[in-house]
Amino acid sequence: MEWLELLIEVDDYAEEIVSEYLWLLGSTGVSIKDRSDFENLPDDGFGTVKGEINESQYSQHPIVLGYFDANSAIDGIIYELESYINQYNQVNKEQPITLYRMQYEQIKSQDWENKWKEYYQPIQMTRYMSIIPVWESYTPESKANICIYLDPGMAFGTGSHPTTELMLIFLEVVMKTNDLVIDVGTGSGILAIAAYKLGAKKVWAYEYDHSVIETARENIRINTNSTDIDVIENDKLNGVNRQVNVISANILADILEPLIPQAYDNLVPDGALLLSGIYYDKVDEIKQALINHDFRIEQILQRGEWFAIYARKGRENRCKDTL
Repeated sequence: MEWLELLIEVDDYAEEIVSEYLWLLGSTGVSIKDRSDFENLPDDGFGTVKGEINESQYSQHPIVLGYFDANSAIDGIIYELESYINQYNQVNKEQPITLYRMQYEQIKSQDWENKWKEYYQPIQMTRYMSIIPVWESYTPESKANICIYLDPGMAFGTGSHPTTELMLIFLEVVMKTNDLVIDVGTGSGILAIAAYKLGAKKVWAYEYDHSVIETARENIRINTNSTDIDVIENDKLNGVNRQVNVISANILADILEPLIPQAYDNLVPDGALLLSGIYYDKVDEIKQALINHDFRIEQILQRGEWFAIYARKGRENRCKDTL
């Protein structure tokens, strides 16, 4: 099958804005190639390990790649994207998007897969967890290191996005052996796999998009032959009635807010709710929604303009350090 690959080089803060708009324009897959994902990993206090990267493979600025069917009206897509950026810049004059280049080429599926592999490298995400492309051989530096192997497919990133990193950090903090876990919007399955490898007894991974469920199941099969991770097609937690210890959700804030009362109903008393994918302008809104639904906020983490929140069910147990 042939595809049109649309390449957009922009400022680092604009990569997510452009990515989201590419989805709206009908892209069948979006990836971001940004060397800062590998260079600017924050030190977690224990000495974060950074993998070696080939700088010659990266441009000076982040590159967003969108993939469209070869029969798509690519000139119209480019016009729509340019118009959107112009409109955005008229409203956001203090920090406009600089478009360094935009171009497209026609590629075959096999060519796309080879290109992807050039940019997808092993990366240490947290003190204990690494994400490894399934085609790479990798020897962890410590026996304590947990390796998560991914074959992302066209619809997913490498797992190095800040929102994923924040969720993995929180999972390391809250997970206990034999916990029951729900992951909402599982996507590639990375958080469900991480929860299981951190000791979960059972994980239910819910995903709204039917087209990505098989990708999640394949990634789970690559990492474990266990039948204790179930991938289920479902919209948020509609119709779900379980009592679990941990619920994770790395999705957009507009979806997180209606999820909060559903999560409350599915958590045991004092259960942990981990939310990520929260852009800076939605943080206060999500915090207030948590407080309104009887959650106490234990910790908030930030990477750039992205936030994650760790909360627990039941405000009666709050102390001076919680909200």
